[in-house]
Amino acid sequence: MPGFELREQPKMGLTKLFDLTWTAIRYRLFRALMTVLVITVAVAFAVNLLLSGLNSRIVRNNTETELFELKTVSRWTSRISQTVDKDVVLREFAKSDLEEARAEEFIQFGLISPDEYPKLRQVAQEALAFIDFLNSLEYKERRELAGPVVGASILDHLAIPENRLKFLDTVGKFPTVRMEGSEEKFAALCQRWPETSRAIDAIKENWNASIARLLPLFVRQAPVEKLAEGSREFLDAIRKAGFLIDDLEFQRVSDLAKMEWLGIHLEASFAEPALKQALSRRLNMLPFEFEADRVWKRLQSASSAEWYRARYLEHARERMDWEAEDLQEIAQRRVRESRLQAAVNATSDAEDSAGLFGLSIKMSVLLIVSLMVCGVGITNALLMSVTERYREIATLKCLGALDISILWIFVMEASLQGVVGGIVGSLIGGLTSFAMALLSFGSIFLQDAPLLSMLQVFIVATIGGAFLAGAAAIYPSWKAARLAPLEAMRIE
Repeated sequence: MPGFELREQPKMGLTKLFDLTWTAIRYRLFRALMTVLVITVAVAFAVNLLLSGLNSRIVRNNTETELFELKTVSRWTSRISQTVDKDVVLREFAKSDLEEARAEEFIQFGLISPDEYPKLRQVAQEALAFIDFLNSLEYKERRELAGPVVGASILDHLAIPENRLKFLDTVGKFPTVRMEGSEEKFAALCQRWPETSRAIDAIKENWNASIARLLPLFVRQAPVEKLAEGSREFLDAIRKAGFLIDDLEFQRVSDLAKMEWLGIHLEASFAEPALKQALSRRLNMLPFEFEADRVWKRLQSASSAEWYRARYLEHARERMDWEAEDLQEIAQRRVRESRLQAAVNATSDAEDSAGLFGLSIKMSVLLIVSLMVCGVGITNALLMSVTERYREIATLKCLGALDISILWIFVMEASLQGVVGGIVGSLIGGLTSFAMALLSFGSIFLQDAPLLSMLQVFIVATIGGAFLAGAAAIYPSWKAARLAPLEAMRIE
């Protein structure tokens, strides 16, 4: 009697699986297009969110760096002439990018040893983060937690153990309030704060005392005018008062102050009746529409600068010696500074990056919800596709198709749709975010556009679209693979 030879059932190759998948997509093109549309919308939304957050952070970092340089004179005039309180000192002391000379100045003012300085700064940075956290809360929550106390005084208040325990008990009453770090870390901050607080108080007292020594020099001349003069006597007075500045830095600040002082003088000249009337005619503005910012924008060109110089020499009551090139440079700096400040203000939300991929928590939640909705949409579309294809699935299984082959057909179908949706969605989301950034920031964005990062986001989004579609197809595919052929054939 001849024997029987049992062999493993043959499996369909990848080429055949792809051919069946492509045939299924072609014969159900409308449903496939609807699935692609769902994926496209979700990926476009995700890419737009990611790139908008990325663009905002890059623009903010670059503009803050440039704005810091443009405001050199303002920083120095404030530093040597305006008295400070404890909150101002805390913010200056906690800065991560503190200049070396400034750090030495704080060590000198606070009577701090070089070994203690890094530890005290670390505590100051943690304290500032905690204060900013409290300031971000709703008024009712903040009032319940801190009462009428504000700023650095909050930590002075919480350094007392009874107040700290009461604060932690109150935090538990607000489900939406979540402090970063553990209670032990918070307790350690409160325990280390008194030493840091004493150092900050000492810095404040000595800083204000140094300013008081310089104030008599500003009775007849403004600080910016004294800096513009750049005299050796004023440099010696600054150093004697306790402020640290070398000769090169003082010369640089003095050169910038000369331009700043000339800019102040010229802006004041805009308000003189004869010059204001001439400018109004030149700019085609009514008197109540007259703004210094609009004047500076128009004076950026060489011809306008020459025109205003001629009117200035003819009508100005108090005159300074300057050339048209000086006015043009000042106008360009003023306009640039205004645009940079507007960009910083517009990207203020970029500081809140506690969520996914550097997004804010709110945007992270929106991103997750959109992807979940997309996944549900894909699953629903494929379940309907499985229902429509019961007889087709049964026929394939009767012809010898394995369960794993049926499963792969549906997963590949969803993944192909995911790739197409990911590519189209990435392009739409990328172009949208690029256009929004260009409209919001203009040349500021173009000079540092994160093209490489945008390309990386496109690639990740395309792969993510395919993965999302494939993952959402697992349950419908498993359901299709588990169909009994005879039962499926009986379904109309």
